Amino acid sequence: METDLVETKDNVNDDNEKINYLGDNHNGILFEMSDLPKMKEIEFPDDFFEVTKDDMVYVLNDLQKQQQENRHKMFETKQMREKRERERMLRYKSVVVRICFPNDKLVYQAIFKPDDTVASVLKIASNYVKTNNFYLFTTPPKCRLKAESTLYSCGLVPAALIHFGSDSSTLVIKEEFKNRITSYKLAAKLAKDSRTDSKTTNSLTMSKTEESLQKNDCLKSKITEKMSVSGQSQQKIPKWFKPNK
Repeated sequence: METDLVETKDNVNDDNEKINYLGDNHNGILFEMSDLPKMKEIEFPDDFFEVTKDDMVYVLNDLQKQQQENRHKMFETKQMREKRERERMLRYKSVVVRICFPNDKLVYQAIFKPDDTVASVLKIASNYVKTNNFYLFTTPPKCRLKAESTLYSCGLVPAALIHFGSDSSTLVIKEEFKNRITSYKLAAKLAKDSRTDSKTTNSLTMSKTEESLQKNDCLKSKITEKMSVSGQSQQKIPKWFKPNK
């Protein structure tokens, strides 16, 4: 599926770097896996693991809120649940999908919709690989994606890094696409622009909710870890924890 790339202001930036679109309808591009930003190990100070009164109040309030939501869901009909899930899905207009090809050391990036199926992603990816016998999976843990599932139902919204899997241990990307590499810098900008164009008030609210859930999980982890070691070591225990006399 060869297409001639016309250099316009949309695919050339100020540094004369070019976005080498592969020619599909999803703004598909390839960039090198080595350009992905490296994860840095974060060292937390000792006081990070000390649970404060405010931490406890936050977690308890959040648990109460979750209980109320769960009670409400118990009385929902199937139609109400489907409507609620549909509304959540529509908060995002696009999904940035990145597929890692470990043997080729390349990453394919494309823009899809939340209700697109995994099968549609497989179909697009098949244009660029030499084999027809492959699948997609997420990790950790390794979870093979079902073709009939939507990107939303797989938890791949608003962006996802997934992996190419096959029985082949050789290079799979077709040769004609290997000289059409885009820099990671432009790939990241393209991904950011696709999300910026589709932002809504609801999507911002969802982001805040996800951030709150992440913070809550972190606090729960702190409490669990501290309480588990308090009776087994000589480490300093939280001020709020008073053992029975």
